[in-house]
Formats: sequence, structure tokens, C-alpha cells
Amino acid sequence: MKSTDDRKLFGTLIGADAATGNIATIPATQATSGDGTASIALGFPPETFVARAAGGEPPRGQDMNGLLNLLSSAIQVFQAGYLGPFDATFAQAIGGYPAGAIVCGSTAGTFWVSTADANVSTPGASGAAWQSLFNGYATESWATGSFISASYGISQTGDYAGRSLFMRGANPIFGYTGASGVVWISLPTLDQLTAEISARQTADSTLQTNINAEAATRLAADNALQTALNTETTQREAADSALQTNINTEATTRASAITTLTTNLAAETTARENADTALQSNITAEAQARVAADNALNSAKANLAGGNSFTGTQAITDGNQFTTKGNYTSTSGQSYDTYLARGTSPSGTEYQVALREYAGSHYSMLHYIYDGTNFSVYEMPQTAYNGGRLICPAGTGAVLSDLPTSGTLAGGYYTKIGNVLTQTFSVSVSDQNTVTFPIAFSATPVPPQITIGERIDRDSAVYNVTASGFQVYIVGSGPVTITVSVMGE
Repeated sequence: MKSTDDRKLFGTLIGADAATGNIATIPATQATSGDGTASIALGFPPETFVARAAGGEPPRGQDMNGLLNLLSSAIQVFQAGYLGPFDATFAQAIGGYPAGAIVCGSTAGTFWVSTADANVSTPGASGAAWQSLFNGYATESWATGSFISASYGISQTGDYAGRSLFMRGANPIFGYTGASGVVWISLPTLDQLTAEISARQTADSTLQTNINAEAATRLAADNALQTALNTETTQREAADSALQTNINTEATTRASAITTLTTNLAAETTARENADTALQSNITAEAQARVAADNALNSAKANLAGGNSFTGTQAITDGNQFTTKGNYTSTSGQSYDTYLARGTSPSGTEYQVALREYAGSHYSMLHYIYDGTNFSVYEMPQTAYNGGRLICPAGTGAVLSDLPTSGTLAGGYYTKIGNVLTQTFSVSVSDQNTVTFPIAFSATPVPPQITIGERIDRDSAVYNVTASGFQVYIVGSGPVTITVSVMGE
């Protein structure tokens, strides 16, 4: 590497100009488990590696910008040549500083070197595993003040007041006034100092080489990290593009489905209205026909009260009168059902029209004929009532309560055919609301179908269905208007 090479200095941090909503502050740990946000401890959490269709969460661009900003901030500190001070909390978090680690002291220009691995001791404290970076080196104060005079008895000022430097032959001697008098200290000779300086220069050269090697290693790591980040960014952009394509496709499909459903609903509504109109017309016509038939029957039926005259082409015994009660006894002495009318025909045969009662209040009209030798019984076509139901030769007919009915209710309308009740209505709800049926069912109906905005919402559901209502699950905060269609007894 050359000093003129581009060192990729971060003069501006990654994401420095990002809008507030486009960059996140990365926390040490994830604040809400499972919400897809990044943290120092997890990076991008496990849920961002699960497909969204399987319940996963997509990684956020804000987190990527936040992580890159955090990394570029740390790298910029080292690129600026700053060695931070000793940090006890950081030391505990990493298990202690390694041997050879350098931290700055509280006074500018002082540095400490760790002399042991896993070092959590405080630099400068008694017994701490740290030493001055300049241990054994000539200090600035030594080079510029205390040790440059070759004169005898030169008094110093400031920190060196009361101290003097003397030369005794080739050996410098430093003296100062102590508690018990003058204290003399022999200092290194010039040759010794020269040798020490040479050794320190060699050590400095070695240290510089090591620093250069470390810088090269760190730069290579930074470049690798940048490459990995670029690759990750490209992959994320491709994934986002694919996701957007899928979203657009789904939106188009949903729009088409909604259009088709809207058309079908409109057609169904029209068909139902037409059917209801036709049904009502038929009901009205049937009712009118029944009234007319009943009126005609009432006008035409015979008055069966006893004692009324009978008009016919032939004379009838009993003085041309109907006898309307009693058991019929033939000339041969046989007794039959309660008769309504009896007599002798012109041919001499005896006849009787009788009423026979069956179980369940069911009556039948019988025609008896006796010719003096043979006795014949004929069951006549009749209309009677059995438990409130109309009985005729073709079977049991419907009464008005069995006919289809329809009408309006709160928010919609209903139809009922026999025991089958159908209700369709609209109501405003929020998530987990209970919807009450305008007309309660006699039993739990078929689970209701709900539509939102003229479409069936596949993300919503009904639950806890009873005869009187149900609860709804609605995506979003609500409220929304839903249309309910339900059928039951």
C-alpha cells in the first residue's frame, strides 16, 4: 500500500443525509420480540428469514441504514487516529482488554499499554497490568529542561525549584533537596543514552511496522465488509423488486376478483328482486284464487241442516227430507257409519251418503249402495282438515303459514320458505364485535358469509356462531361496513 492510495476515509457517515423515517437507531437488544427490527445482539432477527406468507417479517431499510451508519461511525473514529480512554464497562463486556491494547490517559499525550490478556484493571492503579507507552523513553520535560545544563549549581524554577544538575567528569549528577538534605542521583552517561535511544528507535520502527500491518489488516477487513454490504444491498433490492412485483400481481388479481364478484352480486340482487316480485305476484294470485274458490264452494255446497227440502227428479223416502244424523240400518238389518243422507233410488236400490271418522280428526265421505242382494261402499273424493292441514285426494296441501314470505328488516331484507329463513343485511363493525341477527333462528344456522366493500374478505372471519348472532374478526382498526348473508331454521 502507498501513502497516496485512497484510504476510503469516511468524511461523511453512511446515512448522514437520510430522512428521519429512513434510518433507525439500532438498540443493543430487540425491544419487541418478533417484530422484525434489527439490534446489535441479533442483527437482522430470525423472523426476517421466514417467508411473509409463513408469518415472517421483511427486513427494514431503516435498520440497514442504521447498521451502516453505526459501523461507519466506529470506523471513522479509528480513521481519525483516535485511541479512546480506558472504559471499565466495555472491558467487562468484552472479557477484558488483550495484551498490547493501547488506551489514552486522562491527560492529553499520555498512553497506556496492556501487559496482560483479559485485562480489566484500571491504568495507573496500584498493581494494574498497564504500563506507559513511553516507559523507558526520554520524556519531553527531560529533553527540554532538567537535563540539558552542563553548568554547576544552576537553579531551576517551577516543578524543578530547589533542584540542580552537575557534571562530575563524564557523569551527570542530579541533586535535589530532600527531607534529610541534598539527595544525589547518578544519571546515565552519553554513551548509555545513545545506546538507549538507538534501542528505542528500533522499538519505534518495530511498533510502526506493527501499526502499519494492523492498519492494512483493518483496511482489508473494512473493504471485505463493504463488499459484503454491497452484495447484501443488491440482494435486498432484488428481493424488494420481486416482492413488489408479487404485490402488484396480487393487487391486479384482487381487483379482477372484486370486479367479478361485484358483477355477480349485482346480478344475484337483480335475480332475487325479480324472484321476490314474481313470488309475491304468485302468492297474491293464489290467495285471490283461494278466496274465489272458497266463495264458490260456500255458494254451491249443500245445506246439510236437517229438515230442509230436497229438490230432485226422483222422490226420496222420509218425505223428501234429508236425515242428517244417526246410524244407517239397511233393510237387511245392517248398521253403518253416521249418515248424512239416505234413501231409495228409482231402481229400488238403497243408498246412503255417510261420514266416516279416522284417527287424527280425518273424515272421509262414503257412498253406500244396497240392491237387496249386494252391498257396495264407495269412498268419494273429498276435502277435509287433518291437524290444521288441508287433505285432498292428491295428498296434504299447504296452508297460508306454509307459503313463502319475505320482507324488510334493519339494514336489509329476509325471505322464508317453509322453515328455511334467509337474512341479508348490512351493519358497521370493528374487530371482535358481536353481530346480532335481526331475526333470531330456532337453532344455530350455517356459518354466515360476510363481504366488505362488495368483496369477500379472505383475511376476515366469523366465529362463535349462535342462533342469535356471531363475532367477527376484522383486519385493521375499523369500523367497517359488512354485508351478512345467513341461512338456517
